[in-house]
Amino acid sequence: MPFRLPALFTRGAIAFFAAFGASNATASPSLVSGEAVKVGTEDRRGPFSLGLSNTPVAAIRLDPSRTDPDLLISIGRHNDNPGLYLLPFSSRFSGHLVFGQPIQITFPGKSPYPPPGAVWQDEHGVVHGFWLMNGKVTRTRLDQESMTFVETAAPLALADLPRRASRLTARPLPHGAVELVLAVSDGTPSRPPENTNWRSPDYHPYDGALIYRGGLPYDALYAIHLAAPDAPAGSPARQISGAREALYGFAGLTWMELDASTGPELVGGTHFGNIRLYRTPSPDGAQPSPAVLAVDSEGVAIRHRSIGATPIAWPDSTGRLTTLIVGGEGGLYHYRYTGRRTAQDAPVFDGPVPVLAENADLYPGSLPVLSAGDWNGDGRIDLIAGNSEGRALLFANLGTNRAPAFEPGVEIHADGEPIHLQQGYVGVQGPQEQRWGYSAPRVFDWNGDGLLDLVMSGAPATHDVYLNHGTPAAPRLGKPRRLYADGLDLHGTWRVQPGLARVGDRVAYVMLDDQDEFHLHWRLDDRNLLDGGKLLLEDGRPIRANFLHAGGTGRAKIQLVDWDLDGRLDLLVGTPRHGSIPDPEKGLPKALGLKGAAVVFLKNIGTNDAPRFAAPSLMKFRGQPIYHGQHACSPVATELGDAGGPNLFVGSQDGRIHYYARADLSWD
Repeated sequence: MPFRLPALFTRGAIAFFAAFGASNATASPSLVSGEAVKVGTEDRRGPFSLGLSNTPVAAIRLDPSRTDPDLLISIGRHNDNPGLYLLPFSSRFSGHLVFGQPIQITFPGKSPYPPPGAVWQDEHGVVHGFWLMNGKVTRTRLDQESMTFVETAAPLALADLPRRASRLTARPLPHGAVELVLAVSDGTPSRPPENTNWRSPDYHPYDGALIYRGGLPYDALYAIHLAAPDAPAGSPARQISGAREALYGFAGLTWMELDASTGPELVGGTHFGNIRLYRTPSPDGAQPSPAVLAVDSEGVAIRHRSIGATPIAWPDSTGRLTTLIVGGEGGLYHYRYTGRRTAQDAPVFDGPVPVLAENADLYPGSLPVLSAGDWNGDGRIDLIAGNSEGRALLFANLGTNRAPAFEPGVEIHADGEPIHLQQGYVGVQGPQEQRWGYSAPRVFDWNGDGLLDLVMSGAPATHDVYLNHGTPAAPRLGKPRRLYADGLDLHGTWRVQPGLARVGDRVAYVMLDDQDEFHLHWRLDDRNLLDGGKLLLEDGRPIRANFLHAGGTGRAKIQLVDWDLDGRLDLLVGTPRHGSIPDPEKGLPKALGLKGAAVVFLKNIGTNDAPRFAAPSLMKFRGQPIYHGQHACSPVATELGDAGGPNLFVGSQDGRIHYYARADLSWD
C-alpha cells in the first residue's frame, strides 16, 4: 500500500508561506493518537519527503496527454518503506512542483532496496531501466499494466572497468543507441590502515596532529556505447574524465539541456553536495571539457542542503531539461537554470526550492530532534526541531494547545543567519561525515529573563546557548556561545539533546558525559556550569546509554520532565536501536532484541535536588513498545493535544512526527 507523504521544510520558508495566501493560514487540526502529525494549514500542502533519504531517479510521462511528467523516486536503506515509487504530478504552485500520493513500482532483484539505476523514456514512450546489480547492468523495461520493471536482455557485463561502478546514467542517441556513463572509484581505502569498525573502541580516525588517517577516494567517469538498449555487448569502457572528479564519490548522475546551442551536458551530484557539469562527451571517444561547478545567484558554487546530492533533470515549459530536482539525506529540492553563465562558463541556478506534496505530513527533516514551547508569544505551544542537516526549525501552532495545527517549518535564525551546525573536517567518524550536523536543540529560558532561548548540542558533541535578545512575540537569537564546566568546553558523546529543568532557583542540565553516562550539571551563569556528578540508579550505579563505542555512543535525546506527575523530575529518553540503558548487558532497548529506537522512562525516586532513578522501562502505545527505526528517535512531553496530559510527540528517523495521547500510553 502507498503511504502518506511527509512534508519538508524550506530554506526560503518565509517567502514560501507568504505565497500560500490567507486561506492557507487557516488552522486545520492535525492530531490522531498513534499517527503522524499532518500539516495543519487548510490546504494541507507542504514540502515533501518519503523517508530518511530521497533519491530522484527519473522524470517519466505515462500519460502522453499531460504536459508535466511524473517523478520516479528511490527510497533506500534505513527507511520504514524502502522501495521504488512513482509520484503523480499534481500542479505547479507559486514556483513549486507539487506531487500527489505515491504508487509503488516493482524493481528487479530480491533486495528491498532499489539498486542504483538509470531510467529514461524513449521517443516511443517506452520506459527503460538499467540497474547496477552484482557488478553488471540489469536491463529492464517498465510494464505499465503491472507497474513492474521486467528484464529484457541478458545483464550487460562491465568487465573492463577498473572497479565496480557505483552510479550510472544513460543518454539515448539517434537510431536507438544509448550512451552509458558510470562513476568508478579510484580504489583508495577510506578507512584508517587497520580498517577498524567505527563502532569499536579501537577506532582512531585522526592522528596526533588531527589529520585523518584514512584515504580520500575520488571517482572518475567512464562511458560505454550501446547500439541498442538490448545489444549483447557495448563498446570497451573508456575514461571520459580526470581521475579525481568527486571526493568520496558521485551520489548521482544525469543529463541536462541547458542551452540549445551547446547540446546535452552531463551533471554529477557529489557526496559533499556540489553539482559538476561536463560538456557532452562525443561517441567517437573524445573526452568532455573539464568540469565546471554550478553556482547560485551570487556566483558561489552550489553546496546542496544535505549530504549526497542526487540530481535528475526536469523539463521546463518548452520540454527542455533546464531544471534540477536534487535529493539526498532529507527532502527534495529543485533548482531552475536562469539562462545565465559566469565568465568561467558555470551555469547559474535559482533555488533551492522545496518539492511539495498534497495531503502532507509535517516534516522536520531526517532524524528530527524535538522540543516544544511558545516560541512566538501567542499563548500557543509550538514545536521546534533539529535534524541531520544541522538546522533548527520552528513549526508554528495555528490552532490551540488542545487542537494544534502546525505550519510547515521555518528556519530559525541566529545573529541574522539560519542556524546550521556542521561537523567539519574533524568528526567522530571521519571527514567523510562533515555534512552531518545532527542538531539537537532544547527550547528553554536559560538566563531567566522570561524569553525562550535555544540550548543545543549535536554532532560536534560540544554544547552552546543561543540567547534571545528580542521580545516574547519577536524572538531574536544571538550567535552561539559555548558552555563550559571547570573552564573546559562542556563535552560528551555526540548527537545528544540535553535535558534542562528549573529546580527552585537553579537550572539542572543533564547530558551524556565522555564515558557515555548520564551526567548532571547546574547552571552557574550564562556560560558556565558546575559539575553535579553522574546520575545514579537506586542501587548507586551510573546510568550508561549504549553498549557500542566510538560512533555508536551518544545519540540520546533527554528530557527532564515530571512525566508521572508525582512532583519529581523524571528522565524521558529517546534512544537508538542499540541503546542499552542502564548497562551494556541488560539495558533497554537492546536487551529486547534490537527491535528499534525506543522511548525509555526512568522514574525519579529521589528528589529534584538529589535525584535517584528506578530501573528503566519502555514507553508503550496501547500495550506495545514504541519503536521507530534504527538511528534514533526523539520524544518530547508537552501539554499539546488531548486533555489530561502531558502527551507525547516522537520524531522518527524518516522525518515524521508521531503523536501519542497520554491515555493510550503505559510505562511500567
